[in-house]
Amino acid sequence: MSGRFCAACGMDSRRHRRRWGELVSDFLDTFYEVAVHAPRTLVALFARPQELVVGLRDGDHRYPTPFKLYVTASAIFFLFLAVSSVSIYQVFVHRVPGEPLAVTAYMDRIEARGYWLEDRFLHRRADVPRDADLVRVLTEARDASPNPNFKVSLELVRRLADDPAFINEDVEAWAPRALWLLMPLYALLLSPLFRRAPYLTDHFIFAVWAHTTLYLLLILGALWNMAGMMYGLGVALALYQVYLTVGLRAYYGAGWTGAAIKGAVHSALYAVLCWLPVIVIFFIAQIARLMSGGGE
Repeated sequence: MSGRFCAACGMDSRRHRRRWGELVSDFLDTFYEVAVHAPRTLVALFARPQELVVGLRDGDHRYPTPFKLYVTASAIFFLFLAVSSVSIYQVFVHRVPGEPLAVTAYMDRIEARGYWLEDRFLHRRADVPRDADLVRVLTEARDASPNPNFKVSLELVRRLADDPAFINEDVEAWAPRALWLLMPLYALLLSPLFRRAPYLTDHFIFAVWAHTTLYLLLILGALWNMAGMMYGLGVALALYQVYLTVGLRAYYGAGWTGAAIKGAVHSALYAVLCWLPVIVIFFIAQIARLMSGGGE
């Protein structure tokens, strides 16, 4: 020490207490940085994606760092869901007009008629009136089922009849956590397809850009559905594939045909090897919760 300071590094020996002025200044600096970068970044993200993804790799100071960009996009996505009342996933149990309800569970099968299930992605949460007859029939079939697995299946349908967004809360809670784990796998799948990139970090930066783009395209898909049109998720995924091809071509120097084919192969591998196991594990967890009596 030389007085109160370290002679080697200059560190102050006195404990520093942050004051309100410093906290406000730190907040304003962060807000200013986001505000300055946001318009240029949004324009580049949609109009010049090739410029943005290369800029993220090369440290272009006109854009935020990859992690700041991803965290901001994910925050915007989930804030949009909260403000718009859009659910990522809902399952509607519809009655078949004019057909009587009948559900019977045997040891090896379930025979059901009078209703059907419909998946909806990125739609506003629906306030569906409770169908007391449907709930009663499903409850009676569940209680009478000799097969424990069918009891769980019927209980799941019964809860969806009560609330189509029954499992959406868990989807929104676990999806962002799963993405943090899946992004390194996304990068690893890029490695054998694009060997020109010498470092795995290059693939990871591309993975961050791709998931950032996907978040914002999902918002567009939800707005598409809110405008009265259907298949918003399909529109978002189709646009994502287009942006992916453009990004791969610019980032790795591939031709249009190579970028399109390798992008399609990568998306298929990512869906089957990464997302499919996650979805299976998620539904197994839902079933286990129902079997344990949770989620009441």
